[in-house]
Amino acid sequence: MSAGASAPGTFASTAPPPTAADGANVAACADGRCEVIVKAGTAIPVPKSMNVEKVTVSAVSRSRVTIIGHDLGNSSGGGCTGQCDSSSSNGNFKITLGADSQATENGLGLTVEQIAGDTAVIRVAPAG
Repeated sequence: MSAGASAPGTFASTAPPPTAADGANVAACADGRCEVIVKAGTAIPVPKSMNVEKVTVSAVSRSRVTIIGHDLGNSSGGGCTGQCDSSSSNGNFKITLGADSQATENGLGLTVEQIAGDTAVIRVAPAG
């Protein structure tokens, strides 16, 4: 076997990196609609009309993405479907999603399209 070759049944590299319609350009989310590649620490700008702010990816693991943020105003509401968990306290929210899971928080809709290593593809759209 030559240098750098893989043994039979193994792969020399991991899956190809994920792709998204807007790439890593999170500024595309400022209008409330985007599909972007994110990592832990990525801040996602969304319009105030979604009644949330400071939306940030706090963690990406091989099977989950955690997103935190702050609700605007005096009310918060949301939920999730798929492999997910969401909580809200004192105006702050935390959403943990697996691949192909969806969540809403006030007017924000989030979908995790794909997770690969320490990156994920997130789709942002108005809730509803």
